Amino acid sequence: MQLELTPLLHKRESQFSQKPHTKGYYDRILRNLLTAVRTSITRDEFLDGIKIAFEGSEDERSASYVVFVEGYRDPENDSLSDVTIRNVVGGHPRQLENLSSGFKDRGLKSRLINTVLIEHQNIDFLLSLNTEESAYDGEFQELHGKGKIWLSAVALPSMGRGQPERAIFAIYPVREHGFKYKFPRGGHQEWALLEALPDVYAMLNKQLSTVAEQVAEERHNLIMELAPTAINHEIGTGLSLILDGIHRGTYSLRELNKKIGKDKNFDNLVSELVIIKRQALRARKITDAFNNIEKRNPGAVVSVRQLVDETTLILEHLLKKYEIELEISKIPDIDIRTDAALVEHVILNVLHNAIDAIADEQERSEHDSRHIWIEAREMPDDMVNILILNDGPPIPSDMRMRLFQKGVTSKPHGFGHGHGLYICRLVANHLGGNFDLCHTKNNNTPENVCFSLIFPRAKHITEDMLTT
Repeated sequence: MQLELTPLLHKRESQFSQKPHTKGYYDRILRNLLTAVRTSITRDEFLDGIKIAFEGSEDERSASYVVFVEGYRDPENDSLSDVTIRNVVGGHPRQLENLSSGFKDRGLKSRLINTVLIEHQNIDFLLSLNTEESAYDGEFQELHGKGKIWLSAVALPSMGRGQPERAIFAIYPVREHGFKYKFPRGGHQEWALLEALPDVYAMLNKQLSTVAEQVAEERHNLIMELAPTAINHEIGTGLSLILDGIHRGTYSLRELNKKIGKDKNFDNLVSELVIIKRQALRARKITDAFNNIEKRNPGAVVSVRQLVDETTLILEHLLKKYEIELEISKIPDIDIRTDAALVEHVILNVLHNAIDAIADEQERSEHDSRHIWIEAREMPDDMVNILILNDGPPIPSDMRMRLFQKGVTSKPHGFGHGHGLYICRLVANHLGGNFDLCHTKNNNTPENVCFSLIFPRAKHITEDMLTT
């Protein structure tokens, strides 16, 4: 039977705090933890649930003490930089106070603590003889005094830098039988639970990581869904009002200046307003460019030069950042009547990839100029050809044949998902054209990479864009 999450985390009278008179108590704890992991509880709630479980088994618990330890790594040398006692189950308050006050400095130097927290090694019932050579180094003497003990420990590794390394230590009394030390009664049942905790904790880390990725993706999608409306209706409308106000204000100032006579301060004010107007107009063009990509009506008549200008305006900050020279002079007046937003999507994707490739190039001298060329031309049968060329690193020959396959990318591992060029080819097919690498140089530019988009100048769009 599955246990409820709420009793696990919040109610001491739950099955975690009941006396374990029934067989399988620790098995039920483990099932409860697994259920809680699926609900993405926090790591702190996970540890609190374990603590409650051991507190609930006080009458029949085999361990005298269960100690929850956590520490942090030094980011420079990966050593233990801080260590504390998080919780202790069992013991007198004075014992716990003495343990916590003296543990920090002692724990940092302890072979035992470093073995579990830093090296992530578990300890399966190690016997302490309380000698100077012991692996314990006296970490928990405030709890067990000078008597012999069995000690077990499991590591709960951190998910990443900046998060605590955690471990659970269980301390058992030693019963002597002649010259032998008997294994603690019932200890194997508790160890079965402890031994499983690192795996469950790893599952929790993975679950939390997955949830974090899902939240980040959903946040990104939400922003992308809301951004076009916000850009067009809020920012775009506001910029239009600002531009109208500046225009009226500039005209009024000039008329006023005619009446009161030439004044240098008036001239300076008008000059400043002209600068503000120029920047506001540029911002308005950027908002229009983003809005057109999102909402331009299929079948509207648009010039190829307008599409190129809008795309380069969006990426202008990257071109300046990486000092890339863009040449777009070879674009004649070509009007198209098709789904221009999709054409612009291809241009934007290829141009962005070219900027990334040139920016990541290692061998080019800082003093060597970088170039991207965008060209357009009319072709027979009322077709249009847009070429995007760059002098960045060439595409390897073994990659050229696979470049348009789904999931294939020439970018380093961890960068790029391999869908961009694949989708560009889908778009070209939908437009009734094709998208491919240029296999020969058609001009005098020293390009290393050339992409070609060919599509009909006019096409009636009757279907939604289909993706697979």
